[in-house]
Amino acid sequence: MQRKTEEIPPPPVPPAQLTLGWWSWRIAALLVLPAVVQILANLDGVQARLAREFATDPGLGTPGTESATEMARLAPWGVIMASTVLMIALLVCVAMMRRLGSRAARYAIIVIGLITIPITSLAYGMGQVTADSAPTLLDLLPMAQVVLMAAGTVLTFLRPSTDWLYLAHEYWEFERG
Repeated sequence: MQRKTEEIPPPPVPPAQLTLGWWSWRIAALLVLPAVVQILANLDGVQARLAREFATDPGLGTPGTESATEMARLAPWGVIMASTVLMIALLVCVAMMRRLGSRAARYAIIVIGLITIPITSLAYGMGQVTADSAPTLLDLLPMAQVVLMAAGTVLTFLRPSTDWLYLAHEYWEFERG
């Protein structure tokens, strides 16, 4: 009861490494977008390549059936949706850390990031129409995403960042009543 009567000052400006960590996570989340655009730009080619692969895959049951064609048509959309949902989840975690000082968001963002990495790699691989295409800058983006996520994690768990998150969360709880 006494806690509600004492004044809790707002937290100071976030330390530079925490702000840098937030930006690292934001950029890492947005690195999903080039893969989505690549899939959408090559959608017909992607679906045709998947249809050829699925038609000859004995693991799908009976090769050449209509289900393989349907799967090839829907698979790119599933990857696009998964990538987009995970990107939004990462951005929400950053917003929760920034606005509420949520310490749980620091842990959640790591788990979501670990799920995002293979989905992003799949999206970049799916967006390539031919397997023998020359390496491009897009091929380096999944690795850049991993590096940014690792840097963002380290920066948000450093001592000044942790202290600021505790102050921000305490202030948010006080303001909430």
